[in-house]
Amino acid sequence: MTDADRHALPVSHPSSRAPADTSEAGWYLYGVTTRAVAEAVPPASLESWGAGPGARRGGPPEFLECGELVAVVRRTATDEFPKEPGEDEALAALVSDHNSVVAAVHREGPILPAKFGLVYADRRDLEMALEQMEDLLRDRLRWLEGRDEWAVHVYADRPAVRESLAATDPDLRRLGQQVSAATPGRAYLLERRLSDRLDSATRQLLDELAQAAYDHLSEIAVEGRLSPYRQETEEAEEILRAAFLVDRESSDRFLRELGTFADGHEHVSCEYSGPWPPYSFALVREEDLS
Repeated sequence: MTDADRHALPVSHPSSRAPADTSEAGWYLYGVTTRAVAEAVPPASLESWGAGPGARRGGPPEFLECGELVAVVRRTATDEFPKEPGEDEALAALVSDHNSVVAAVHREGPILPAKFGLVYADRRDLEMALEQMEDLLRDRLRWLEGRDEWAVHVYADRPAVRESLAATDPDLRRLGQQVSAATPGRAYLLERRLSDRLDSATRQLLDELAQAAYDHLSEIAVEGRLSPYRQETEEAEEILRAAFLVDRESSDRFLRELGTFADGHEHVSCEYSGPWPPYSFALVREEDLS
């Protein structure tokens, strides 16, 4: 999943601050990982991580030990990030750099991705932010060990579902027959009632299909996160958008079951992408803080 700008490590709270002088250098944070990961990566590999020269200013990524944690950072000028309209290409290169580095660390071991564009004024600011939540972040990293995020989209052909309901649901079929036999004035009222009931039944069935897909995949995944966003086109309506955290040894089964669900339900199709770093699962939940 590449929407790193929407998901943030909890260290992006007010303990971080950018320098007042926009030409001043700071520490750009990609995320937080473990000492074991840092020790497994040859220093020369860091030079090749990210989008390469020209996409960013400052030095290459590096590991910065903060107690038992390791921050993945690079030195940067705080005016590096475009603020003016028309600089979308430069911004896209920086987003690509962020995601590439996070993905590179993820290939070696667990990482808690930071929010895109998070810059600390100095090293001590960053160290203090991590120290405040060190135990919690270590636990979160252990929890993410050996797990990947998968993005899932489930679509349904709404007109086909509606048509199928009209033909198979006994109550709707009966109402349709009443429309056919009614006088013109009464037929108009019955048609309105039939249309309303069809809309309601279609919405209920699509909601049930989305919930069934989520529940089925959640039995295999470690955890799932729903998004309320739904996309609708002429061909299909997105009825489910979710992210799932899956143990790597369960990934093949997870994808098989996703395909099986689509094959077992008429007028339903599924798409997925991954494996991704755990962008949707980096956030520390309120219950973790209690």
